[in-house]
Amino acid sequence: MALDNFLLWITAFITTWDKCCDFLKKKPFKKFSKETGLYPVIGTMAGESRLRFQKWLKYGCNSFETKIIASYPLSIWTDDDVWTYIRKFKLPYSSIYDMGIKRTGCVVCGFGCHIKGDRRFYFLKECKPKIYEYFMQLKNNGISYKEALQYCGIDFPDKMDKQLKFDF
Repeated sequence: MALDNFLLWITAFITTWDKCCDFLKKKPFKKFSKETGLYPVIGTMAGESRLRFQKWLKYGCNSFETKIIASYPLSIWTDDDVWTYIRKFKLPYSSIYDMGIKRTGCVVCGFGCHIKGDRRFYFLKECKPKIYEYFMQLKNNGISYKEALQYCGIDFPDKMDKQLKFDF
């Protein structure tokens, strides 16, 4: 495998798993809308990312000019607003938030794991060690997820001290 192809693959393996969202979120929304004539209500907040903030600035809380017609009623909420609402109405929530986790998603997703301070793999190893061990050994083109993380300099619990190098 040529170095350029390897670097493209390793980057995709770790940081661009957003394609999952197409299959697990966006396509079901489209199918639901097509079958029922109804549109989704999505609970994302503008403050969660620059992209969501820019989308909110451009389209507001109800988007009719995007690929997916949807309502985003929590766009203007902050994390504090959400927690105030939860406490005021004594709503149940996942105990994972009491463990210091700020956002949830797919348990082994590597999207965004390169951001400094991201501790998802530490949490996964501590709370779900069997899933962690299984996933770290998962291979694509002969390279394990663990090796890909190591190569990209991602922080994770059993990272080796020396940087991995691959021969091409």
